[in-house]
Amino acid sequence: MLSHYVAVALRNIRGAPFASVVSLLTLSVGLVCFVTAYAFVTFWGTAEQHFPKAKDIYVLALSMKNRDGKSGFFGVGSSTIVPDVAAEFLKSDYPAITKIARAVVIDRKTMIASGGRAERLFGVAVDPEFLDMFDLPFIAGDATHALASPRSVVITRDAAARLFGSDNPLGKSVVIGNSVDATVTGVIDAIPEPSHLGRSANARLPFDLLASRDIYDSLGKGGPFGRGPVPERFAWTVVGTAIYLYLPSSGGLSAGALSSKLGDFVQRHVPAETLKNQSYSFSLVPVKDLLKGNGDFFGSGLSFSAALL
Repeated sequence: MLSHYVAVALRNIRGAPFASVVSLLTLSVGLVCFVTAYAFVTFWGTAEQHFPKAKDIYVLALSMKNRDGKSGFFGVGSSTIVPDVAAEFLKSDYPAITKIARAVVIDRKTMIASGGRAERLFGVAVDPEFLDMFDLPFIAGDATHALASPRSVVITRDAAARLFGSDNPLGKSVVIGNSVDATVTGVIDAIPEPSHLGRSANARLPFDLLASRDIYDSLGKGGPFGRGPVPERFAWTVVGTAIYLYLPSSGGLSAGALSSKLGDFVQRHVPAETLKNQSYSFSLVPVKDLLKGNGDFFGSGLSFSAALL
């Protein structure tokens, strides 16, 4: 029976060689595309599983639309980069939230100097609670309190080698942005993949250096043009901070309960003058979904991974 099928196939190929080659190429390309898409979606789907608390960590997302109905984020329904001021009001309005931590990029090429060496590193400033949420692979330093003191930094093993060679980096001084002195209080190994903190193309925060939040403030990075604190009138229009919320089922406030309260949150805190031109709505995105992209894919109703498949 098999030999009969092979004979028929060969006869058809000889009868229409061009069409047969085109069909074979089309089938091959389709198979490669499907396998590639499936591999990406599977990779994204296992993100953050190496962090024990990841299933209970969420990121605040903001959908900002002009009053004419157009999205303020180029067709993407929500962004997980939000106004920094939102963290302050979340803490005061919902004290039952177990933990809140901010993360903001200092610079993707932050100048870091120590002794006679200088390197440009991907620098991120975070609140101390960030280390409580994410069990980073520390190889030196106190994993719990490494960023509890002002002007402290945690660096990756690779960054430590570039700055200090074979010397022990703990306790060493570094100068950040040519202006702020800080002390190395921890060293971590590479973040296990897949993770939005890792090194894949979709990673949101592939950091080389984590700094205590006061360093970011000392550098004067908060203003609308990257200088100084954000004026009150711009507080809800300047976006640049990722706000992580730890909402375990055993905690005082669940993700579902907080989500239902965020509508009133906008009305209480976003100035009426700002809401004249734009509508705001907040939501929660599970941290495990950050790598694959959150929100509606250009108004299609599909997630990014579903659209890819």
